[in-house]
Amino acid sequence: MAKRAKRAPISRAAMELLPGAVAYFDPNGLLATCNQRFQDDMPVNTNDGLTDGSTGALALDDALKHIANTIDVKDRRKILQRWRRAAETGKTIDTVVCLSSTNHLKTDCRWDDDGGCMMTLTEFAINPSDSNHSSDDLDLALLDTVPVPVVLSRANDEIVLHINTAARASYGRGLGLQVGGRVPYVKPEERERLVKLLRKNRQVDNYPVTSKDSTGALIEVLVSAREVTFAGEVCVLAFSHVQTDRLRLEIELKETRDFLDAVIHNMDQGLIIVSEVDKKLVIDFANKRYGELFGIPDEWIAEPRKYTKQIIASRAKWRGGTPSSSKVVVDEMVASIVAGTEYSRRLEGLDGRILEARQRALPDGRMIRTFTDITELEALESNARAQSEILRNVLDVAGQGIAAGNSDNKLIAWNDTYRKMLGFSDDFLQVGTSLIDLNLDLAKRGVYGSERGDEIAREIIASFSNRKPTRGEMRVGDQAYDVIATPTEDGGLVVTYTDVTERRRSEVALRHQTELLRLTQDNIDQGLILVDPDDQIVLFNNRACELLDIPEEVFRDRPNIHDIIAYQVSQGDFKDPESEIESALA
Repeated sequence: MAKRAKRAPISRAAMELLPGAVAYFDPNGLLATCNQRFQDDMPVNTNDGLTDGSTGALALDDALKHIANTIDVKDRRKILQRWRRAAETGKTIDTVVCLSSTNHLKTDCRWDDDGGCMMTLTEFAINPSDSNHSSDDLDLALLDTVPVPVVLSRANDEIVLHINTAARASYGRGLGLQVGGRVPYVKPEERERLVKLLRKNRQVDNYPVTSKDSTGALIEVLVSAREVTFAGEVCVLAFSHVQTDRLRLEIELKETRDFLDAVIHNMDQGLIIVSEVDKKLVIDFANKRYGELFGIPDEWIAEPRKYTKQIIASRAKWRGGTPSSSKVVVDEMVASIVAGTEYSRRLEGLDGRILEARQRALPDGRMIRTFTDITELEALESNARAQSEILRNVLDVAGQGIAAGNSDNKLIAWNDTYRKMLGFSDDFLQVGTSLIDLNLDLAKRGVYGSERGDEIAREIIASFSNRKPTRGEMRVGDQAYDVIATPTEDGGLVVTYTDVTERRRSEVALRHQTELLRLTQDNIDQGLILVDPDDQIVLFNNRACELLDIPEEVFRDRPNIHDIIAYQVSQGDFKDPESEIESALA
């Protein structure tokens, strides 16, 4: 049964103040906490694993094995057995093992009453008084003072024997570099090449290797390595120089190039970049769309400088040219490059397609050319022009003035009758002219009156946003126009102007005549009754009412002459009604 986990008797913050690598293992033999130096030297993955008895935490036995891997082979088994016996009995053990002739490791393990173990690892150098050590052995303490990353490893199995302070700071745990482990490589193929070079030359200078920094981010490292003798064994001493920015910039540059290639080769326009070299035309770049437009093979597009002549010949053929005409094209292009000529022109091919060609100068003196297929656009514009012409003819034969605006209150169509009616000049009316400007011009010319002209213009402009059918009348000089504004489904507006000047004059004349007739009939001495062929009373005057002694409302309520006679009979106006009525109507 597992023992209950116990917190470390010392906090991690306090451990950081202690010299050497310090760790506490709980009663279950699992790592509970440790300082940063211990993490750097041991296979500890993350701080998340440093919880009491957590699954995946470093076991004490594994830590002892890891330490034993750094010891000379002949002492490794003996020392490991001694540590394990101490762990089983809970007996404090303090051992010093030889890492090299000058470097030693002190391991101190102390168990508490609950079975937890506090481990302290201290590495130190001893200058031997005898001459048993080789003069080519390394001073590891001296390596720790070197400001660049240094790693010492055995040549035969690549086990790391020492990591200096700069290497710990540069790589940390991001690369997984630790004493007792194998030298890690991000890319195995780089390791194979480096090992081959070392075996062949016994040294390597500025060999590029992909590595990882302390955060795990990819970095580029230049490695210089030498074979040395350490503790009687052939080892590899490697110095490295981190080139973080260079690798990052190369990755970003590649990503940018890949993105630009994807954009350029998938754009709708054909594109080439041309230059002049010794009075000869050279195509430096061509995208896939350019090849599609002119029927050029992908092989030529991939190597445009190599196939410049063939590409130009294909383009000349597309326009119906011959080999001799392609030379003319080349000469023209070279001349335009030298002169720095920028242009936009229209090209027509034998297949009926139409291209718009544009040439622009680049800062380095080369020219960039784009080719856009405008065949469908030209067809649409041609149809639009034809329809516009038909519409203009229809509008011009109409007797009304007509103007149409779009949803943005811009003029899109009108006829000449409209222009003449409102007195606009020929150059004032253009497609895109604001309807607001048209009304402000009318107000300025006094069409809406001198007193409220601007106010009326603003009211009309405000009504544009309502988009509701409206009808009104306006006068321009002596002319009167009936104005009807009708909204369209797309948010536009159609306004018609009908000349009602003559109608209004006729209405005025009729009113004058009617008034004159009324005054005449009311001022004569005779009674007057006018009856149409259907015996309907069309006209009567007040004198007739007086003479016949019939109230005016009777005439109004009984517009038929027979009704009037019947009324007279009912009033006893006739002694012999039948004979008198027949006589009156005879």
